[in-house]
Amino acid sequence: MPVAVGWKRYKTADVPASTFFTASGETRKVFAPDHPPAAKLEYAVYALENGERLLIGPPRVIIRYKGAVPGWILLPHIFLMFAFMLFSSRIALSAFMNRAILKHAVYLNFCFLLAGGFILGPLTQHYAFGAYWTGIPFGHDLTDNKTLLPLCLWGASVVSALRGGANLRKWVVAAFFATAAVYFIPHSVLGSELDYSKTDTISP
Repeated sequence: MPVAVGWKRYKTADVPASTFFTASGETRKVFAPDHPPAAKLEYAVYALENGERLLIGPPRVIIRYKGAVPGWILLPHIFLMFAFMLFSSRIALSAFMNRAILKHAVYLNFCFLLAGGFILGPLTQHYAFGAYWTGIPFGHDLTDNKTLLPLCLWGASVVSALRGGANLRKWVVAAFFATAAVYFIPHSVLGSELDYSKTDTISP
């Protein structure tokens, strides 16, 4: 029974094209056309039987293309963001247990976020999706926008620490809860999306 993928460029009036699976031993393979980073395709898988299409799986699946990110950018980015969350938790525990908050840990944690989220983060996105920043004021990418809130609150914690730390505990607690909240938001929600009307990317 022939099995095919019907696909079209996302949010376009393209007439869907079909690509048939090819058999390779006990597996079947199909390759989508190449598109630039941040491009999206919608597709569905179906089988042909007696001249009729039998849908296999959901009626529409959307995929987004991404470019390759060099390891020298991606690995430090991941490490710094994990280090940021680890230090945030450790600092918050000191605040919750009414222990002394190490000011140098607050400074270092802010540097982790700044380097991992606002230097290596945009570089990662540029290689993956062709744009450095797609949050406020240029877009609504939650991955970018959600990073701004912890930056502001941890920045306020740094300022508080530099001024003697009178309100440091309050700022640290607020910064931690903001950090924990944004980590529950899936990565790349409302991420950058190629506008086909502004490109000459081929249609099916």
